[in-house]
Amino acid sequence: MALKASIASDIMTENVESVREDDSLQTAAERLAQHDVGALPVCDERNHLKGIITDRDIVVGAVARGKDPAKTTVGEVETRSPITVGPDEPVERVTEIMAQNQIRRLPVVENGELVGMISQADVAQAVSARDSGIMLDQISSS
Repeated sequence: MALKASIASDIMTENVESVREDDSLQTAAERLAQHDVGALPVCDERNHLKGIITDRDIVVGAVARGKDPAKTTVGEVETRSPITVGPDEPVERVTEIMAQNQIRRLPVVENGELVGMISQADVAQAVSARDSGIMLDQISSS
């Protein structure tokens, strides 16, 4: 795989918007829409990663079950203890982790603190065009 970047911190998005476990799903959905993203990390007041919430979590975990998004908290439907990588993780390993676990977004954590987020698009930009297509197929296959 031909890489244009070597480690996770080279390709991650920094200063990531997050939500708290006691935020409502409505608040989370508003932030997802505002930032045009499909997932947000869930952090505590010290920016320590607690979980991740996706648009799918909100729809399947709450709306489809008749829960009120204004009264249901992020903590009730979030994915806890998500798979993460450190900022010094080689990009090749990042792509392997995403493909093996079929995940499109990967929090970057250092000493428990969220320092960034890597998306499928970030990885695609870090590899050659040919390898990008192969990698995207591996991550997206079911």
